[in-house]
Amino acid sequence: MKYLSSLVLLMIVLTLLIPHLSIVEGEDHCTRLVFINAIFVKNSTYNGTLCLETPQNLTLGSISQRVYTIDTHGVWFDEQQKCFAFNVSPGSVVEAYIVLVVEVCGVDQALTQRLVASSLRNPASIKGPKEVPPDVMKKLSKYVGTVPTNVSRILLRDFREWLAREGYDLDELPLLGRVVKAAQFIYLSGYIRYSPSPYPKTLEEVLENRSGDCDDMSRLLLALLWSMKVPAIMVHGYVVINGLNISIPIENTTYRFYGCGPHAFVLSYVYPYGWISLDLLAYSWIVYPFVVESTTSSITVNKTIVEEFRNLSKTIDALQIFVIKRYEKNTDVNELVRRVTSELEQWGLGIRATHSCVTRTLSKSASRSVSTTGLSLTSTAILRSISTSLSCIHRSTRSGTNTIFRSSSSIDLRTGLLLIVASASMICMAWMLIRRRVR
Repeated sequence: MKYLSSLVLLMIVLTLLIPHLSIVEGEDHCTRLVFINAIFVKNSTYNGTLCLETPQNLTLGSISQRVYTIDTHGVWFDEQQKCFAFNVSPGSVVEAYIVLVVEVCGVDQALTQRLVASSLRNPASIKGPKEVPPDVMKKLSKYVGTVPTNVSRILLRDFREWLAREGYDLDELPLLGRVVKAAQFIYLSGYIRYSPSPYPKTLEEVLENRSGDCDDMSRLLLALLWSMKVPAIMVHGYVVINGLNISIPIENTTYRFYGCGPHAFVLSYVYPYGWISLDLLAYSWIVYPFVVESTTSSITVNKTIVEEFRNLSKTIDALQIFVIKRYEKNTDVNELVRRVTSELEQWGLGIRATHSCVTRTLSKSASRSVSTTGLSLTSTAILRSISTSLSCIHRSTRSGTNTIFRSSSSIDLRTGLLLIVASASMICMAWMLIRRRVR
């Protein structure tokens, strides 16, 4: 079967990683990350206020993300848009950056790895309820959206037929097996051919052409889960992979990523486990940490807004740099800062954050339940943002990629998986990176 190589590779990865990989820091399952976002606008014909991509405070069941400000330059915090903003005018030079610490807690990646791996092998292997209990569902009803009837009908029909060919009855599967197989069906079975595109497609376009990028696929998965009355939400932000360095030109702006890549994936609520990642493309919150910029419950694409942002990207001549690195006791934040500064020093932009500043912030964070920036995920501005078009890392499954796991047993498994993701992958770049929320 044409998706077999994809499944085999995924099973190898998860099977090897489960006994060896420990993502969490301590029993509280917390990961702390340094996040740097710096931009230099050399020239622009645009006149207005734009936003730097800003991670958000988040609480979703047991999962939480808290953002702490370390240093900023050339920006202010826009309470309405919930982002760090800066002004641009025709012919002006803009230098701006933010340095944040992002603390993510409550993501039990080891458990998620076991649940996903077992359900891929046999979706009926882990016994459990077939649906979310009514009392729990009542509280989560806002995470089950409305799907166009024609889209829902096609997705359910095709998913049911695909499962039958695999020897399973959709109505007999437990909820966990159902959602994991749904992710496999959309991402890996060949039902949708991976095709990178700079701009998002409607669900109807994806189904008609049977092609799309990770963002298109994730919206389709969201629609399928909703059609089965399963709570689910789409998460946008950055998958954190040490050693992943990417440089991407879009129109007149160049984006550089160090230790991370822009991505979108789906979280599903599976009783009694809670919210789990279904990211079978880049393994966010399964293998790798993830920094959330926004979430969405929208599966629609506004073509007018897409065109507005397409035009916006042509008006700005800029270099933007993202750096994300896990903060540990031996993390040299000054070195991170020097890396970014060296990229921008020709423009005279420096970053003043120091290791001691980060340490002081983290020492205070234990007793602080809100961010110093006052970010709020519930902001309607975030929910209205054009977050359904985020870029992503897509793990290609070309033949030969699994040779990494045939090398010596001393190989670093995270490095091995990184090579799969980085060397045999595509960046499905969309207009998220050039979408500046205009105030």
